[in-house]
Order: sequence, then structure tokens, then C-alpha cells
Amino acid sequence: MSDSSTSLRQWLAELAARFDDAELNFGHGTDNAWDEAVALTLGSLSWSDDAQLLDKELSPEQLSKLQTLALKRINERLPVPLLLGRAQFAGLEFLTAPNVMIPRSPIAELVRNSFTPWLTHAPKRVLDVCCGGGCIGIAIADQFEAAEVLVADIDKEAL
Repeated sequence: MSDSSTSLRQWLAELAARFDDAELNFGHGTDNAWDEAVALTLGSLSWSDDAQLLDKELSPEQLSKLQTLALKRINERLPVPLLLGRAQFAGLEFLTAPNVMIPRSPIAELVRNSFTPWLTHAPKRVLDVCCGGGCIGIAIADQFEAAEVLVADIDKEAL
């Protein structure tokens, strides 16, 4: 695709096709090539998901940045959160690093739904062991504001 006069819509369609052809695995908030292309692109540009933006033209600088990220996603198989340096989890945004695992959405849904129907009252204390970057514990603390939440990990860099 030429670097001149490329709309967001055109870029997303091309990138989704490239992701499909590369047979990527998904799972950090997306489950298909189109959603992955949208997450990488809008996250990289810090644009909203307003559908009216689809016909906006990308600058050569934006296209260059996106091409670089797309190639890393395809060739190095790096997940979008590591490419962007941040991930969404349970409605919160977290910084990411290569040595920290990013939990998948089923756990986030449990937290956001206050662990119903299994939990019948708010916890007083929660311990998140082997927490990595702490996003599960932090999300629980956000959901249960009165609870004391402790997070612990043996890897100082993860914390």
C-alpha cells in the first residue's frame, strides 16, 4: 500500500488481511484479525474508536510507525499489549513489560462481576500470590474498595 492517501479504513482492512495471512493467535482482548488490527492501530495512534475516523487519512509518519508495529506483530509474534506498552484488564489500563504475563479476559469478567454467584459478600482481605504486575489484585481492589488487597511476587522486576 502506498504511503500517500491511505485512510484509516484502508489501513485496517489491509492490516487485518495481513494478520489473517500470518495466522496469528489472539487473546489479549481480541479474538480475530480485524479487532487485533483496530487495537494495535488505535492504541498506537491514541485515537478513539469513533467510526467517523475511518475515512481520516493517515500521515506518512503514522503509517511508518504502524508498519513497524505490524511487522513486529507478524514476524516476532509479539502481542499488541507488549507492542503498545499497555493493556486493558477489567476496565483498567496497565503498563506492560516482556517479563510480566497479561491475564486474559475471563478472569477480568469474574472480577468485574464481583465473582457472582460464588462470592456472596464483599471480601475483607484478598491475597494475590505470584501477581506479576499486580493487575488482578489491583482490579480486585478497584472492585472491592473496602477490602485490604495484598499482592506478592518473587520477581522484583515484575512488580
